[in-house]
Amino acid sequence: MITILYMISIGFLLVLSGFFSGSETALFSLRKWQLRQLEIQEKRRAGKIASLLSAPRNLLVTILIGNMMVNVTASTVAESFCHRVFTVNSTLIAIIGTTIFLLIFGEITPKILAIQFVRQFSLFVAYPLIIFQKLISPLQSAVYNLSLFFIQFWSKGATPDTMLISREEIHRIMDMGLREDVMNPREKKIISRIHLLGQIKVSKITVPLEKIFSIDIDSPPETAIPLIVNKGFSRIPVYRKNRENIVGILLLKDLLPYWSGSKKIDSLKPLVHEPVKVRFNHRTINALRTLRVKKFHMAFVTNNQNVVTGIFTIQDLVNILVDDKKF
Repeated sequence: MITILYMISIGFLLVLSGFFSGSETALFSLRKWQLRQLEIQEKRRAGKIASLLSAPRNLLVTILIGNMMVNVTASTVAESFCHRVFTVNSTLIAIIGTTIFLLIFGEITPKILAIQFVRQFSLFVAYPLIIFQKLISPLQSAVYNLSLFFIQFWSKGATPDTMLISREEIHRIMDMGLREDVMNPREKKIISRIHLLGQIKVSKITVPLEKIFSIDIDSPPETAIPLIVNKGFSRIPVYRKNRENIVGILLLKDLLPYWSGSKKIDSLKPLVHEPVKVRFNHRTINALRTLRVKKFHMAFVTNNQNVVTGIFTIQDLVNILVDDKKF
């Protein structure tokens, strides 16, 4: 009878060990979009998950404390059981047996299941973890604060590594999205093309000057403004004497009061904005950053001689991303 109780106890402790190991893998593998989907389907239980993940360090400490307590207890019970059953090398048998069983049933199996069924596993473990976290709250706080002290002591002057996501990870996430029906093939294609922005050069998306409507800065406003409004472009390049000598840009919204007649102006010069320029060999991602800083949607592309050869716009980039054209 006692032997059966020992075996039941060890089995129960292995389940608990798997619970904590799987919890760590599932909760920290859960993506934001998966959590949002759970909040739609399982609002109440998803709220428990969000509560746990709102303090990830505290959650990690809680799980590690639970796992350590269970594994130590399992080792102690297993050693006591082996002393009763085996007369020779009982301690060695207990160590080997505990290690193998904890590795298979307390680590590998639950972690694999947690990865395969991340949402279901997260929903299952959330409520028990919250209860356990409350029960060991004083111990958890003490361990967390002590570890925080050592972390701050050891990390003085250290710079944290930048968290980067690789192309392979992005494709894995997109494949998961397709399987889970939260992303369609077209959306996957667009996202995969966005990832190429760090490789594509501005010259690939440049619209040549000869294909662009532009206007001379010395043009009379009374003829230039109606012409611009009729063209319907929101941004108009402005040059002086020749098209390559770009001096700025006009915004349609600035011209409308003068077109309607509510205001008068003698020259276009006061309305011209300073041009934003990017080099033809720059990466598109860098050009986008420049436009974001300058708060503009259009940049003029220059060659090695600093001569303007065309324009680069966010709209053209978006059109290429959503179309099937090759870069």
